[in-house]
Amino acid sequence: MDLSAIYSKTPKGLRTRASLIGGLSSHLMKVLTHVDGASKSENILLKFDKLTPQQLSADLIKLEQEGYIRLSAVTANSDAAWALTSNFAPMIVEEYQSEEALDASAKADTALAARMEAEQKALEIAQTKQAAALAAKQQAVLEQDAKLAAQQKADKKAQKLHEKEKVKAEKKVQAQLQQERVATQLAAQQLAAQQLADQLAAQQAEKLAAQARQKAEANLKAEKEKKELERQAKLEAELQHKATLKAREAAEIAQQAAEQKANESAHREIERIARDAEEAQKKRE
Repeated sequence: MDLSAIYSKTPKGLRTRASLIGGLSSHLMKVLTHVDGASKSENILLKFDKLTPQQLSADLIKLEQEGYIRLSAVTANSDAAWALTSNFAPMIVEEYQSEEALDASAKADTALAARMEAEQKALEIAQTKQAAALAAKQQAVLEQDAKLAAQQKADKKAQKLHEKEKVKAEKKVQAQLQQERVATQLAAQQLAAQQLADQLAAQQAEKLAAQARQKAEANLKAEKEKKELERQAKLEAELQHKATLKAREAAEIAQQAAEQKANESAHREIERIARDAEEAQKKRE
């Protein structure tokens, strides 16, 4: 597009700008504000700080295609810097209006300029407030989303932690069950070993008791035999003593008898000698 072209507003563009309605964005409304039927497109470009020629060409084409502006004139001394862009779109160029019509349109645009500028500022303020409200709302939504995301993250973390704790608890329960099974098996083995030890101890105790009984019986028998032998020995000793006493008494009796007999013999011998002596005496007499 040649940015040396001059555009003027159509009746639709005038109504849209005057009523502040029409579905245009704030940027296109601002571009439409500077379309006055006298200023070149390149002059409109100078009123924007960050607008490129390509973007301005696209904006003007859009406004023209939607019926808000129309081409008024194209100057012959166009600068090479304002070359056609890739956003070129075909358009129908109307016949030039008369100078009186252009002047009337320019005056109409000039007459509306101050009110339009105020309305534009009011619109910009309203849009700024709306943008601020929208930004605040978006900020609230972002904060809410952030809170929700944080809550979801916390929930996921809590869920993950809960799952870990659950797995840990299950592992702990399994470990406890395994320990209980091992402890039960160990207790059963210990019980079996204890029972075997008790059985062996009982058998050993019974064997020792039997041996003790046998020994006690043997000792008792030996004691009885000993006592019997002692009794018999004592009895024999007593009998021997009695026999000895009897023998002694017999010896004494025998001795006494012998002595008595000897005495009697001696007495008889004496008597005999005496008789013999007496007889001899008698014989001698």
